[in-house]
Amino acid sequence: CALPISGLLEPSIEATLSQRRSRLVHLPGGDVFVEFVAPRQRLFVLGAGHDAAPLCAVASMLGWEVIVADAHASRVAAGSFPGAARVVAIPASGGVDALGIAPDDAAILMTHAYALDLALLPGLVRANPRYLGLLGPRDRSERLFSEAGLGSMGANVPAPVGLDLGGDRPEAIALSIAVVGAWYLWRLWRGGKVDQDLSHAHGFLRLDRAGWLRVGVVDRKSTRL
Repeated sequence: CALPISGLLEPSIEATLSQRRSRLVHLPGGDVFVEFVAPRQRLFVLGAGHDAAPLCAVASMLGWEVIVADAHASRVAAGSFPGAARVVAIPASGGVDALGIAPDDAAILMTHAYALDLALLPGLVRANPRYLGLLGPRDRSERLFSEAGLGSMGANVPAPVGLDLGGDRPEAIALSIAVVGAWYLWRLWRGGKVDQDLSHAHGFLRLDRAGWLRVGVVDRKSTRL
């Protein structure tokens, strides 16, 4: 039967949502376990190059929903992206806006084409994903922001995205991007506090995601939840 949510349980539900942490609540009639279940993280990879495939594989292993998008339909059709939920062509009309990137999503711009990055960047900034990273040297990204009329890039934009793990193969780059993204998003869910030592690798963020709740009854005599 459905569990009635009484006034005694409501403060614990509010605390679970705000703190993003599950908890065991002791009530007069028994114990209730309130579980915070985070929605699946979406990652948009803009650029269907050779280094997008390992990033898709690593990100999907982390449980993320990966969408690969490229402006060249031929690259989308010919590419193989293990773990990608979707591989789509960016429409000529609508651009990034047509992809449906939401504020809760993460996005990596890695087309390897300066003119294409310049065309796509304003739409990405408008979408305001919680994590936005740019592949390539920082001076290149600063020039992109300036020529796109977006002003100063700011210190919080990760460019180059990822950490320097000492490798330049596509697999190493994918791992470096995924390591920072997973760590950053995990810290975000745990309260939004970010270690300033990694501030160079962090992108835009938003803290307005509520998440979901799962509420269930726990037997006091049981040692397992």
